Amino acid sequence: MLSRLFQSPEDRTGVRRATLTGLVIALLAGTTGAFALTEALKLERRPLTVVRLDRVFSPTCGCPRSIARLAFKLRDADTVDAVIVDGEGKPVRALLVGAARAAGVMRLVWDGTDDQGTLAPDGSYRLQIRMHEGDRTIEFGRTIRIDTAPPEVAVAAVRPRLLSLSGAQGNQAITVTYWLTESSLPILLVDGTAAVRGTLSARGRQALEWGGEFRGRRLRLGRHVLALRVRDRVGNVVTTRPLVIRVVR
Repeated sequence: MLSRLFQSPEDRTGVRRATLTGLVIALLAGTTGAFALTEALKLERRPLTVVRLDRVFSPTCGCPRSIARLAFKLRDADTVDAVIVDGEGKPVRALLVGAARAAGVMRLVWDGTDDQGTLAPDGSYRLQIRMHEGDRTIEFGRTIRIDTAPPEVAVAAVRPRLLSLSGAQGNQAITVTYWLTESSLPILLVDGTAAVRGTLSARGRQALEWGGEFRGRRLRLGRHVLALRVRDRVGNVVTTRPLVIRVVR
């Protein structure tokens, strides 16, 4: 303490400069070390990479999208566990347990059920891979979503309800106006059979027109029943309540 009191201003300035220089050198050394570690981690080859991971599927659709197809590539041969986990990281379904696999692509499927064979609830899941030899567990960030909810559709209007095949009454086409809650494919059913297949429609107000032809022929005269069936991107289907029209000459 006394030595500091009797130091000249020049001496005290020199001490401060030396201290600052030491701090700068220490910071530079730490930064260089951290940078080197980061670059080394970047250059490290990944033990596995994703090849395919279906983002959404519907186990109840009865269509090709009823299963999730999963594939990943192992860098080296290993003994592998492949487990589907929920949003909290809890195991839902073990797809592989202690399976010896060579290096290369592994392909798996998940039908949406848990280990007890019960359908898992709608929601997001992840694929978790444990490599025994490498003593490492990797959980893919990309989610797999189960969606069994059908799209919602509401028919706003069917006009006209009287279809004139000859045009004598001026009504040669029927327009079905409807609302969708999500992007879906519309199909107009006439007496329970598909008569018009629309294109994939965005959510919101849409319309489908039908001129009275069915399988290349005009409909018979009389009463007919129309309904609108819509299918979403993963195959969930809903059909509206039937509506009656009349076909006249």
